Amino acid sequence: MLLSYAFQTVESELANGKLCAPLCGDSTHKFVLPPQVKSSVVAMAELQDNSTCNFCEKAATKVHDFLSQPGEIDKIINFVKEVCEVVPSGEHDKCVSTIEGFGPMALNYLAGLTSDPVSACKMISLC
Repeated sequence: MLLSYAFQTVESELANGKLCAPLCGDSTHKFVLPPQVKSSVVAMAELQDNSTCNFCEKAATKVHDFLSQPGEIDKIINFVKEVCEVVPSGEHDKCVSTIEGFGPMALNYLAGLTSDPVSACKMISLC
């Protein structure tokens, strides 16, 4: 499937540093998706049902289940803060404080929205 191929391509580019090179200036910074995120995306990409609404509801359920697990939001925040390592040094502290300040709020909001997959998908006009 196209989604599976796209995911594998992005993951490969992240792993070998090519995606970071234009931003970092080199390929020494490597980002790896958490295994739970990877497995969820791969599982969703392999769904046989072509219904956009059904796919949205399943994806929203996966997102909610993932974000509701203890400690997962903190893991995501820590993962995203790695981006701050490649910004210019003068912007590093601002980057970290922005992610720490808004990240948990945004992820908790997303967890709340996806607690009702049907409503969430209607809200974004996929159902």
